[in-house]
Amino acid sequence: MLKNKTRIFSNPLGLLAAVFMMGLVTGCATVSEQKNILQVKDVKVTAFTEMQFAPVVLEQVQALKLDGDSPTFLFSEGKSYYAAVSLPVASQTRFLSYQSNISGVPLNLVNALIPRFAFLDQTKQLIGTAVATQHHRKNGDFFQGTSFLGRVQVPLSAAYVVIYASEKIEESLFVPANYGKKWPLALAPSGSLNYSVTTQAVATIADSWFSEGSKKAQLFMVTEVDGQSIQNSDTESSSLSKGAGARLYIAITARDVPAKPLKLKLVATHITGAPIHGLFSQAAGTFYSVNGVVDFTPTAGGKYVVKGVLKKEGSSVWIEDKVTGQVVTEKIVER
Repeated sequence: MLKNKTRIFSNPLGLLAAVFMMGLVTGCATVSEQKNILQVKDVKVTAFTEMQFAPVVLEQVQALKLDGDSPTFLFSEGKSYYAAVSLPVASQTRFLSYQSNISGVPLNLVNALIPRFAFLDQTKQLIGTAVATQHHRKNGDFFQGTSFLGRVQVPLSAAYVVIYASEKIEESLFVPANYGKKWPLALAPSGSLNYSVTTQAVATIADSWFSEGSKKAQLFMVTEVDGQSIQNSDTESSSLSKGAGARLYIAITARDVPAKPLKLKLVATHITGAPIHGLFSQAAGTFYSVNGVVDFTPTAGGKYVVKGVLKKEGSSVWIEDKVTGQVVTEKIVER
């Protein structure tokens, strides 16, 4: 967890409208309705060896939809729709990465299909099951809704995987916090996601923040990776705060990055809910910022957080190991 307690705030009117329109477009059933449909479905397959396994290609994105047209199986956690996949062979460690779409509207409970994976060996005997150790929220727009990104490591001896819906998952697995503190996220038995089998090892870098009241905050962020602009907490917070007057709503971003040498642009800056307040703060000499590029080679599976200091005497920004608190990059210092 970040040392500064992170929260996802939402602009009540704007987010309600966006999620409501998404619900109209998708026409999703409530989780309760989805579960009722699942319960009356017949279980025709009683063993993993009886499943039909579809091959997938390494590094190729696959679309998956689990619903009333999918086969069902009685897993140890209960009955679930499933998809059975034959895993591609690779000499490197394999990972299953996915992006799961959020559905529903607040009044009917926002929900998402969060997958669980049952890994099988060459004889289709169960090796074990796994869920992602953390989930990142990816904000969407009118045409592409908000989603969760997750990944799991594939066991070396796994030749097959069965993908099905998780019925229970720890809220702490959602980074930096669960979607919709105002409207709880329900785990759905059906839904859609995209997934791929990849050999690309990654690490996680999260932005962080410090509140200075309801109208102003400090942000510490990654804004570019190898010269390419990426989703960050400044753009996400500014988007959430539109139409909210002077009120500032914060959305903290975390992202996976390749575990290889990178050039990262780090930014420490004040942010205000209304642009005019930012101008007033600059005129008063209480709006600080600093940025610069650092070289960093993250460790595969590592978890990192951007930290910094904003003050009149001098501002700085750097990256720390999230677990140990050790500084792992050069400190960008205001000159």
